[in-house]
Amino acid sequence: MLSFCNSAKLRVPLSSKILVMDPQQTTGRFDAIITILSRPRLVLQGTIEYLMAWSFTRSWWRLLLIHSPWILLVAGATGIVVYGNLIGRSTLVQRYGDWVAEELPEALRSADENAAPPQAGDSGAADAESNVDPNADATSQSADISPLKEQLDGDADLVTGYGELLLRRLLQLQDSSSRITYLVAAQLAHQNRWAQARQMMRRIAPADGGGFAPAHHWLAADQLQHRQLQTPKQRAVLIKDLSMATRWSGCHPSLRNLYSQLLESQGDVGQAMSVLEGGGESTLEANLAIARLALDHDQQGRFDRAAQEIKREVQSRVDAETVTSQDWTILAN
Repeated sequence: MLSFCNSAKLRVPLSSKILVMDPQQTTGRFDAIITILSRPRLVLQGTIEYLMAWSFTRSWWRLLLIHSPWILLVAGATGIVVYGNLIGRSTLVQRYGDWVAEELPEALRSADENAAPPQAGDSGAADAESNVDPNADATSQSADISPLKEQLDGDADLVTGYGELLLRRLLQLQDSSSRITYLVAAQLAHQNRWAQARQMMRRIAPADGGGFAPAHHWLAADQLQHRQLQTPKQRAVLIKDLSMATRWSGCHPSLRNLYSQLLESQGDVGQAMSVLEGGGESTLEANLAIARLALDHDQQGRFDRAAQEIKREVQSRVDAETVTSQDWTILAN
């Protein structure tokens, strides 16, 4: 009988033993937990002793050797983050500006509005602009914009991939820089992202006037290129952009000729000639346009001055051996 009972005990499943808990044992555990929580100093002492024992039993040199790449990476990243937070925004703007100036000197020079200050007669240009009829069809004027498109594409080609990254970062740090905004927008247009490019250009060249003259120049060329002149309002915006663009001596001769023709069609011949003469450098094309305009409106003085400039320019090309057959025809006439 006793052996049967012993064998029966051996056949009791292990799970049944686990589920059977001694009430006194459970109560003792709770009492121990309450005792420990009621004595936080004892808990702190035990924790410190445990950590000290754990640290003294580790092989730290081996651990450092194994994990040294990760440790160096984390330490370096932490140092860079801390150093970056200590640098002020003005310092970052200055550094990125220096990098951009070093990487993109030609692009910055092509978009330099300060290299072409407004002319003294700008108030007269504003008055003339208000007299131009928005209902006049600007696209009917004989302005060839293909060289203008080549110029704008050439400006975009001056910006390298690395330069574009610098420009975008600088634009994030200094959103008020019109020249940086212009260069970034030109790159967006070069990537056929026209909507975003036009939005950025219009932000620095408002339709009601003022703003960054090279951006007005770009917007006028864009409107002519894509024929966005269906309504009087669109034509009025083009006239405003042409007025601002022609105050910039970097304005392309095609846009100067177009705006001059618009002014001439409204009877403002004097201002039309001033627009052609405001190009800064005297070019053969501009002098030819001035001469034709002066001849059509019996202004002999201006015609003679333009003719002299034309002959001087052609003669300089003859001396430099860069003259063409068209130049010889001009010189003969």
